[in-house]
Amino acid sequence: MKNFKQLLIWQKGMEIWKEVYVLSKDFARFLQIALGSSFELETFLVGIKMLELNISENEVDHILQLVDEEQKMIMSFKKKIVTDS
Repeated sequence: MKNFKQLLIWQKGMEIWKEVYVLSKDFARFLQIALGSSFELETFLVGIKMLELNISENEVDHILQLVDEEQKMIMSFKKKIVTDS
């Protein structure tokens, strides 16, 4: 079999590969958007602490910790998606 690229089975496999590749890169972009949103939320929470609003600092710190954990998870997942594609 000299020219496997002419085989329909190989061509179909390449179509599937292309779809998965595009999907994973697109998904990585949405993860980047989610990460940006989490940074906006973090900025908002830091601002709440600066303004010393009627919210306890412990409550804000707890939410900041949750946001930090989520950011790390998103970054790790994004890295895996990009590496695997």
